[in-house]
Amino acid sequence: MIDTSYNGNPEQFCGDVNVFLKSVSEDLQPLNTDLILDVGHRPDQFVIFPHEVESKLSKIDGHKSCGPDQLPNWFFREFSVW
Repeated sequence: MIDTSYNGNPEQFCGDVNVFLKSVSEDLQPLNTDLILDVGHRPDQFVIFPHEVESKLSKIDGHKSCGPDQLPNWFFREFSVW
């Protein structure tokens, strides 16, 4: 896709992806950090480490249909490396 749509320019491709991802949340209000409670201890089951996310993303089937974000699955697999 980068070779055909962006003439091999990965910077332009990444810039367009960033613009799209930003547009998805433009209508959301900023989070009011005053409302966040400090719960102190967080159970391990709620902690997700970057290497776990990378591992899951690297196993996505790139041949399946896009999700509601319209980003192809190969994109998530290809750019899963942290």
